Amino acid sequence: MLNERVADSEAGRELRLLGLDLEFITDHKKEFSRNAALYRALDERVQVVGRISPTLTPAADLVNKLRQFRPNLSHWRRNMHFNPHLFRQRTAVVQRYLDSMGGEYDVILQTYLQFAPGSGPGRAPYGVYLDATFEMSRRYYPVDHPLSKSVFEKGVSRDQDGEA
Repeated sequence: MLNERVADSEAGRELRLLGLDLEFITDHKKEFSRNAALYRALDERVQVVGRISPTLTPAADLVNKLRQFRPNLSHWRRNMHFNPHLFRQRTAVVQRYLDSMGGEYDVILQTYLQFAPGSGPGRAPYGVYLDATFEMSRRYYPVDHPLSKSVFEKGVSRDQDGEA
């Protein structure tokens, strides 16, 4: 299916890309954000037909924050910005956007993994762009990665050896 789309692109029809991110900008061509330059570079090779940062309504955002309440403020902040409920809510926002696009795109590019690239049947091919590694996150955000380095390395070693 993607090969057909690439063939269409080579035959004169430009590949239509849809971006999903948490950039919270309105125009990637004029505004600065972490990945706006990525979209500008892609615009030179393919047609970026849209992008969305899935945000909740103020009421849904408040419900999410209340559901994630923790007495420890840093734990609460971490949980209110990344949790299964928020993942599902953002995914639902993305799916509504994809439905509104009526299939007027060929491929989806998503940055990070804070939501799914839609939930409906027949979803277009997609790619995920990550500009961080687990090691970088563990080093610079240790509170989000409670495993010690030795325990982590032992797990990686077991994975590489094919152990369960």
